[in-house]
Amino acid sequence: MRKNLCRVLAIAVVGLLGVTAFAEEMDNPQYTGWAKMKPGTEVTMKMESATKMQGTENKMTSTITKKLVEVTPTEATVETTTKMSMAGMDMPASTTTDKIKAKIEKPAAAADAPKAEVKEGTDKVEIAGKSYNAKTTETTMDSNGSKTTSKTWTSDEMPGGMIKMESTTTGTMDSKTTMAVTGVKTP
Repeated sequence: MRKNLCRVLAIAVVGLLGVTAFAEEMDNPQYTGWAKMKPGTEVTMKMESATKMQGTENKMTSTITKKLVEVTPTEATVETTTKMSMAGMDMPASTTTDKIKAKIEKPAAAADAPKAEVKEGTDKVEIAGKSYNAKTTETTMDSNGSKTTSKTWTSDEMPGGMIKMESTTTGTMDSKTTMAVTGVKTP
């Protein structure tokens, strides 16, 4: 009788927790980059993008400012303000608030996803007079008639983790996007 009661309780607990409780978790790199900072810390990035498709070229420039509002052991609250200029026209600024979890589910590779060639390394990057030790990730992928090559520089020393990114796509659509931190303010 006691064994049966234990089994029933175990099944009930599993049902209450749900299957996701058993999913493999990992540290969230975005959270790691904010967790060491004080509220009020700001990171400003500039993003430039040019896309050419069917003879038409579109250019976009954005300034993105991320400000740390709060950090707890389980999440960071970050306010993001984006100012965008497209085809020579300035768009109204937009602001969003995001909760960045400390732990995230480890992503599973999709069976039908195109295979990417990935190279990892290290580099030193200087931003606003400070040098950062960066992890680099270079990815090359062919999919649906297009080839995309991208490189990212990340560091736990940088609030939010991302230092810079470059991406180029050729084929059915040609595009080039760059994004880099232009300044960091700490309280």
